[in-house]
Amino acid sequence: MEQSDNILEDIEEAFLVLTESFLEQGASLVDLKSASLENNIKNKRNHISHYLCSKKVLLALFTPIFCSILFKYLYFDIIRSIRETRCLIPNNYFIWEFTRPISNCDYCRDVTSALILPNLTREEFKQYAYSSRPMVIKYAASHWPASKKELCSIMVKILEDAEVPYSNYVFLGYEEGAIMHLDYISRLMWQGQIIGNKTWSVAPTPECDTVCTRFNFTVYAGDIVLLDTRIWYHSTYVKGGNFSLTVTSEYG
Repeated sequence: MEQSDNILEDIEEAFLVLTESFLEQGASLVDLKSASLENNIKNKRNHISHYLCSKKVLLALFTPIFCSILFKYLYFDIIRSIRETRCLIPNNYFIWEFTRPISNCDYCRDVTSALILPNLTREEFKQYAYSSRPMVIKYAASHWPASKKELCSIMVKILEDAEVPYSNYVFLGYEEGAIMHLDYISRLMWQGQIIGNKTWSVAPTPECDTVCTRFNFTVYAGDIVLLDTRIWYHSTYVKGGNFSLTVTSEYG
């Protein structure tokens, strides 16, 4: 403790001697204070400069490392995304419509109504199976158990965890339907009207409007519709508050 006090006394004495020396050389106390303040400011600036320089060095060291890690993960994510994407431009109705082949109007020429057929045998139906003309086969589904029973109450439970092929569909609802559209599917389509009735409107593709006509037809419970929905624009509507239940599948 005594040694520390002695050191402080020596520093004070040296400071007083130095101050007296400056005063003898013509310096004033104001000059000494200004010099002291200027020295403090320089020290602070040096500290700040050193701090900023350290930050720059750290930034220069870590930026390439961070960028390389980020690039590595982003690069592999982008490459994986490109590899797993089937199309660079996602398919939608606008893309499909712009890239749709021009129709040969022979499919709809002189067709002014749906072809109504009685319930045919398999052999009798063969000549119509792959026709592009819209047709309704009367009562072809009238013997199906679903048309005899009200299955709607258990429909949700059945479909909740059912595995349904992508080519099969179930349509149901009141006073609802679909707007005019084409189906971009790979095969022909049939639809069985199980409960209720539904009105179809079909129209040729725009390039065939001057050659072909649009028309409507209605199907009732037990009827089956065959329609090439890839070339016929079609819309549906359920009238009069009736409930409609249909099942659909692709074939061919």
